Amino acid sequence: MVRPEAATLDLKSKEEKDAELDKRIEALRRKNEALIRRYQEIEEDRKKAELEGVAVTAPRKGRSVEKENVAVEEKSMGPSRRSPG
Repeated sequence: MVRPEAATLDLKSKEEKDAELDKRIEALRRKNEALIRRYQEIEEDRKKAELEGVAVTAPRKGRSVEKENVAVEEKSMGPSRRSPG
């Protein structure tokens, strides 16, 4: 049988763990939002620079384009050259 004191300690430690996890989740959300904002700022600056003709780098392809290119390459390899699995 479980003693009342032990059950209370288990509940308290579970509540403390939940509170700590909530803090960590919130911190990760804030960090993620900051990263998204920074990425958007970078993309806006890059697009503005391209329009003004002062771009430092060539226009970048989106991730979806990269995935499409990989799919096309796999199709063009044919069944004999594909890796198993």
